[in-house]
This record gives sequence, C-alpha cells and structure tokens, in this order.
Amino acid sequence: MKRASISISDAVADAIEAHRHDQELPPSLTAVAEAALAEYLSQRGYLYPALLEAYTLIFRRLGIPIALSWLDDVLAGSVLQSAGPDDYIQATRIVHSFEDQPLTLVDAVLAQLGARLAVPVWTYDHRFDLMGAEVWR
Repeated sequence: MKRASISISDAVADAIEAHRHDQELPPSLTAVAEAALAEYLSQRGYLYPALLEAYTLIFRRLGIPIALSWLDDVLAGSVLQSAGPDDYIQATRIVHSFEDQPLTLVDAVLAQLGARLAVPVWTYDHRFDLMGAEVWR
C-alpha cells in the first residue's frame, strides 16, 4: 500500500462530502478516492486482473501465437469490467466464509463480479457452485 497526499478543488471536496453524507454507512475519504482512481484506471485499461491471469495461463500452456489470437478475440468481443473496492471486500468475506475450502481470492472476486453484474461465470471449477455463483453451462 502506498500513501499519497493530494490537493483537490473545493468543488470536488464538497462533492465528496455530499456523497459520503448520503451513504448509510459513510465510506472513508481513502475508500472514495481509491474507488474513483480504480474506476479511472479501469476505463483506461489498466486494471483487468482476470484478463491478465487468463492471458498468462493461455500463454504458458498454449504458446504466444494462440495467446495473442485469443487476446485479440477477447478485446474485439467483450466489455471489460474491473472489480472495485466493494467487490474485493465482498470476495474477502466469501473466502472467509469457506475457510475450510481452497478458494482463491481471484475466484471469489469473479464470483462477486458475476453476482454484481447479474451474469453467469464461465467456469468448470466446482468451487463456484460451492460459492453459490451462477455458472454458465
């Protein structure tokens, strides 16, 4: 974790305070700033951990040409989504609730994203059924 000090305009500070005030459980300023930065970076293609992990797996198992072709197909036909801070928090809760199972945080985040976006997860991993995720079959 890195620490940063920033200066923001009065208008942005007022908007942040209004947002925090409107929440049932007001998030910390750090949580608001982190969520905003994550969204900003996601929109610019810097935060796609599932894509990174999948590409690495395909690259290692099937080689460069197939991995590059797969990546081109994914980018041409997908709407990329990144997990936000709330997704990671919920995924952490999922992992804790199944502490007797070898769940990865990546899988829990994907299950949480599927639930939040109301889309099934495409997997053959039985642990998604265990987590109660909707699985595409």
